[in-house]
Amino acid sequence: MTGLIRAMRASVAVVGLVVVLAGCQSDPTVDTGAPAASEAPASSAEAAASPAAGGGSDCKDVPQVAAALTAFPEVTKVRIIGSCTQADVETNLPAESNEKGKAICDAAGATAYANGLQAVTVTAKDGSEIGAGVKGAPCIGG
Repeated sequence: MTGLIRAMRASVAVVGLVVVLAGCQSDPTVDTGAPAASEAPASSAEAAASPAAGGGSDCKDVPQVAAALTAFPEVTKVRIIGSCTQADVETNLPAESNEKGKAICDAAGATAYANGLQAVTVTAKDGSEIGAGVKGAPCIGG
């Protein structure tokens, strides 16, 4: 019974996280194929950082988070969104890759949280969430 309660609490926490983070993204981005100033392909750890559109902050965390994910060839893009508060990691993984999504989230989170970010999300190639975490709590699979 205790396991069921924990699972329900984790589910409620994830739903709350998604709702909160959805409201934090101040400017939805359009993928034009080329990285914007606040995003980087996972293979490019030396991406230039510049003020995020709408946030006015200097999102310097993209290269650090991307560099932390070099062990994961499935990562296709790393972006810092939500006025420089959240790492958004895109992958080429299928939607059922929750364990791998959690592992990527854990790796990104270690660097992201140390650099002042508050949350990490990992998405599958179809856009579904396969990992999520917030500062101070462990990541969970989608």
